[in-house]
Amino acid sequence: MASQYTPTMPRQRTVNISMPESMKRYVDRSVARHDFGNVSEFFRHLVREERRREAAREELDRLLAQGLDSGPGSSLDEAYFARLARGVARRAPRARGRGAA
Repeated sequence: MASQYTPTMPRQRTVNISMPESMKRYVDRSVARHDFGNVSEFFRHLVREERRREAAREELDRLLAQGLDSGPGSSLDEAYFARLARGVARRAPRARGRGAA
């Protein structure tokens, strides 16, 4: 029977994977436990998850580089936290006045 490919569907490719029996049992259990229709769905899910993790790592790297390039940092010492607490205390009465809990 010929494939029912339509132009809107991405063309599917076949990938053969060799693995030890213990890994195959794990894959089969995972397919059943997570209600994947078949092993292919499970592996497509893994690839999508890896793509998301890779994008998140790239975003984190970008943000870290941005932070490093932003100039020298400030010390987080007792004086810093005292100023922070004073600022919060000054804003707290105004927040309560607006009905905040």
